[in-house]
Amino acid sequence: MITINTFVKKKISRALHSYNMIRPGDRILVAVSGGKDSMTLVRELMTRRRHFSIPFTIDAVHVKTDIAASKAFETVNAIMEGWGIRLYTVPLTLRNRVVPGKEIDCYWCSVQRRIEILKAARLLGCNKIALGHHCDDIIETFFINIVYKGKIETMRPVFSYSKYPFSIIRPLCLLLKRHIEEYVEFHQLIHIPCACPFSNITRRETVKKAIGLLAGEHEKLRYTIYRALEKNLFPFV
Repeated sequence: MITINTFVKKKISRALHSYNMIRPGDRILVAVSGGKDSMTLVRELMTRRRHFSIPFTIDAVHVKTDIAASKAFETVNAIMEGWGIRLYTVPLTLRNRVVPGKEIDCYWCSVQRRIEILKAARLLGCNKIALGHHCDDIIETFFINIVYKGKIETMRPVFSYSKYPFSIIRPLCLLLKRHIEEYVEFHQLIHIPCACPFSNITRRETVKKAIGLLAGEHEKLRYTIYRALEKNLFPFV
């Protein structure tokens, strides 16, 4: 029986190769919130930077908002320094961007943070942005778009902007949330729990519960859904 460490490494390696995520000379900016997903992502890319057959570089960016007040920056900064990774920090005051009469929600917040990450990528000369979305995130986004937006789409493992010289890659796309949780526990990775006051009242939480009723904790059913998305929405590149 393989360890969770080996399992995670194999899944990430498969994603990197199957979707051709990294190419020679890529300068990758990893979005690091300090949570389990992003810490797993940056650790795995860091180890591959040393031994990967394709040469690439990585930097990290942390968007520090006024909504999820925490000491995430100090912790993330210390870890990145220990790992020898340059960390670029972006202060973001979300309350100043809210249009009068509107309220802050997760989707709007994610768009604002993505804008700042794109700016950071341009400033640092990076051509790819690595995000810590996993398989469950991709499945949940698919159902959110169907139920709430009437669209058949979801996040892709690799996405290239038409207006910007950047691509998004999601190396954790073949991992379920529980795999990442087990990996973090296995390595005793320091991480910052989500401090966002809106994290438990989102559409994603509602959809997550519905998927739980449909698939439970059965990995096979969740991967069946993912394979259906893969065949129809984002076949291997």
